[in-house]
Amino acid sequence: MGKSNEKEEYLNLYWWIHAQKIFIAIYKKLNIPESKAIFYAEKVRYEIIKPDEYILYDDTIEMLDFFKSEGYANIILSNHIPELHDIVEKLGLINCIEDCISSESVGIKGVLVRGKRENTIKYYSKDLRGLKEIIDRKHIIYVI
Repeated sequence: MGKSNEKEEYLNLYWWIHAQKIFIAIYKKLNIPESKAIFYAEKVRYEIIKPDEYILYDDTIEMLDFFKSEGYANIILSNHIPELHDIVEKLGLINCIEDCISSESVGIKGVLVRGKRENTIKYYSKDLRGLKEIIDRKHIIYVI
C-alpha cells in the first residue's frame, strides 16, 4: 500500500469514527441501549458502501450520456461518504461523469449546500479554502 493510499484510508477511518459518534448519539436519543447503539453504529459503514443499496432511475445513464454528448460536464458534487467515488464506479456511472467530488475526499471540512431557489452553492465552514478553487476549476454553473 502506497503512502497516499495509507493517508486516504486513515482519513476515511477518521471520518467514520466521527460519524459513528454521531450515530451512537442519535440511537441513544431514540432510547436504544448504548451497547446496541455502538453495535448498530459500527455496521452503518458496511451497509452504506454496498453498491446494491443504491438504485438508479431507468434512464440515469441515458440522460447522463445525452448531456455529455451535448457538451455538458456531468459532475457529482456531494457531502456524501468518503467512498462515494467507489460507489459511483460500481454503479457504472464513472464513464458518464467528468468528476466525482465529495467534500471529504478533497479535504474540505465543511458542508456544501445548494440553494433551492437560487441554484447556488454555499459553503459553511470556518475555512473556505478549496471550495472556490473547485468551482472555478470545474466551471460549475448549475448544481442539482
